[in-house]
Amino acid sequence: MVDYLADALAWAMTEGRVLLLDYQSPWTRGSPKTYCQGGALALDECYFEPVSSCSLRDAYGPEVVAAWGKSLQDGVLDAARKRLHGHKILFNAVTNKNEYSRVPPQAHPSLNKIIQGVKIGGIVSEMFWFRAVATSYLMRLNSRTLQVVNILRSHFFQEDVIGPGTVSIHIRRGDKTRIGEMRYVNESTYQSYAQALHAANTDVLNQTAFVSTEDPVALKILAGNMTSWTIQYTSVPRNNHDGKSPFATAPTTEALRAFLNLDLALECDGWVGTLGSMWSVLTERLRATVRCKADKPYADAHGTLAGLGSV
Repeated sequence: MVDYLADALAWAMTEGRVLLLDYQSPWTRGSPKTYCQGGALALDECYFEPVSSCSLRDAYGPEVVAAWGKSLQDGVLDAARKRLHGHKILFNAVTNKNEYSRVPPQAHPSLNKIIQGVKIGGIVSEMFWFRAVATSYLMRLNSRTLQVVNILRSHFFQEDVIGPGTVSIHIRRGDKTRIGEMRYVNESTYQSYAQALHAANTDVLNQTAFVSTEDPVALKILAGNMTSWTIQYTSVPRNNHDGKSPFATAPTTEALRAFLNLDLALECDGWVGTLGSMWSVLTERLRATVRCKADKPYADAHGTLAGLGSV
């Protein structure tokens, strides 16, 4: 989803349009319904700072927004889309996340000439750079969400802190592996990568790991195997949901808990993830931008230990 939004922002900047986030995200629906007002908010109206000073209310009109908030039926917005299409709003401008592969012309003057033409993770470096910056812009948590994350931290992380040199390990399971979107990585592989990352960076990393995952079994196995490490994790309820996305049962609750784990992961100084998971990609981008840790090591557990290092 973040890739789609970053591409949409690039397209809008190039075309001289304003990017507005629609009401279609599953993150804004579900329990607790009061947080996102039963789905009547877009992502940047619920969790994030506004993408622009223009809002969907400006584009749709307050009557459409009010009707959408009450009914949660697609037909309300479909009618508004048909009325406004080609006039104020152009919908579905980016139908594929790789369709827009260029950096907006406005961004070029600030690009580092050293990285021109280099590819990172198969993406031309200029687009990699823009997506990282666009992601950090789009994902600015608003004050309400930050307050909730802090409350969740005190509840689910007690008085623990992420100390200097901690390694973040994110284990993605659920629907990602069930439907074949991402190659399955077992717990021993994550362990090997964490140990190798530490061995290669003893000057900045220690044997403490913060583990985030939706799979309680994976967490238990990893903690049981890495007995020489200090293992930290949040005490949020975990359920692999029989291979379904963790957002399937309580999207808003899961989103807020995910932001908590993301915030803690970004406090670490080394990371092990699988870049087939967009949450791992999100962590990779934000640690390099928001947290200014682009020089710290990140290992993709889908790679090889021989190629261990920062992406």
